[in-house]
Amino acid sequence: MKRALFIGSGTIAGVAAVLAYAPTNFGSSPQSSPSALPGTGGSTTPVTGTTSTSTPNQTKTPAASTASKTATGRSYSACGYGNVQVRITVVNGVVTRAAAVSYPNGDPRSQFINKQAIPWLQQQTLTAKNSSKISGVGGATCTSGAWTSSLQSALTTAGL
Repeated sequence: MKRALFIGSGTIAGVAAVLAYAPTNFGSSPQSSPSALPGTGGSTTPVTGTTSTSTPNQTKTPAASTASKTATGRSYSACGYGNVQVRITVVNGVVTRAAAVSYPNGDPRSQFINKQAIPWLQQQTLTAKNSSKISGVGGATCTSGAWTSSLQSALTTAGL
């Protein structure tokens, strides 16, 4: 009986410790202000297509040309919690910006999870070298999966 009591209380303490764990950034913040997350309205209205802008070539050298393209991926369901849609900006063939057009934030738990997950997904997208092969975020599996799918759609739309 005493053994069962120790095992049960140890299990409960271990589970409580895991649930209370809040990951740290180890000095590198993917975004300085979590309140500045794009798409905080939770809109799932798809914005499709690409737009291209370029600056005039002033010096007639290839290095002076800057072609910028914005592409928005399709909207994907995050396990029924809401939809995730990603918009990327590509400059000279490199993804330079990733933003969430929409993501689940209708309930307090989704807001809490995605307030932390979206900046990490954005950072992973920028370091993925024009690929949708990102690690995702633990605890935000549904958002991560939908982000990856929408990112791949945006990369395809951008021609990468």
